[in-house]
Amino acid sequence: MTRRERRPRRKRAKPTPSGRREFRAAMAVDVEFRPAFQKAERLIEQGRAMPAVELLKPLLDTHPRNPALHYLLGYAYVSAGHAWMGLNEYERAQQLSREAEY
Repeated sequence: MTRRERRPRRKRAKPTPSGRREFRAAMAVDVEFRPAFQKAERLIEQGRAMPAVELLKPLLDTHPRNPALHYLLGYAYVSAGHAWMGLNEYERAQQLSREAEY
């Protein structure tokens, strides 16, 4: 191909309103996830495990397949004295981490 010859441009698909809404919602979720996760870690370190559990449980609605979230929730449950609930979350975290594709 010479300099003067150009490849035809591919047409981009125009974003739809529903696609834009989904994109914005996904971005908002990611923005809210990290601070809540970090706050829960601090609460557990301070010995306030049940408030951490209450902070982490709603995150499972938006991130149900996040092994780190299940692990931290399990740790919070164990720290609060709810060993069986913590064990369930640990097992779920282990199962999800095995399924992860790298």
